[in-house]
Amino acid sequence: FGVSTLVGALLSPIAGVLGDRYGFQRVLVAAAAAGAVSLVGMPLAPSLLVLALYALVFGAASATATAMVIAQLAVDLPDDRRSATLNLVYVPLYLGGILGGVLGALLVQGGLGVVMTASALLMLAGATLAFNRRSSTAA
Repeated sequence: FGVSTLVGALLSPIAGVLGDRYGFQRVLVAAAAAGAVSLVGMPLAPSLLVLALYALVFGAASATATAMVIAQLAVDLPDDRRSATLNLVYVPLYLGGILGGVLGALLVQGGLGVVMTASALLMLAGATLAFNRRSSTAA
């Protein structure tokens, strides 16, 4: 899954351009949906190559979603709240690190597909929240 991280690192600047052109919210919704599709596809992948392609899509989607969240916050927040709020973006990352292993261990008892499906549902929940959010910068 190193390919996922590599693609994410390379794609972040391109994601910013897409967000500027089409709107952060729209690109965030598309990225979260693409991430969900890739997560559903991973346990169904018939070969290592297809799994790697799904990992590529997931890396691109994750990097794009992160870039859109940070960009949206940077644009929407007043100067006096921007720094403190942007640092809160890391809270879900830390919570994932703390709770993810335990939750993953419980879910994997039902098979890897259960873990990936639960992850996909979380991505779809994020897409739904982003889609329903009113944005001051939606293109």
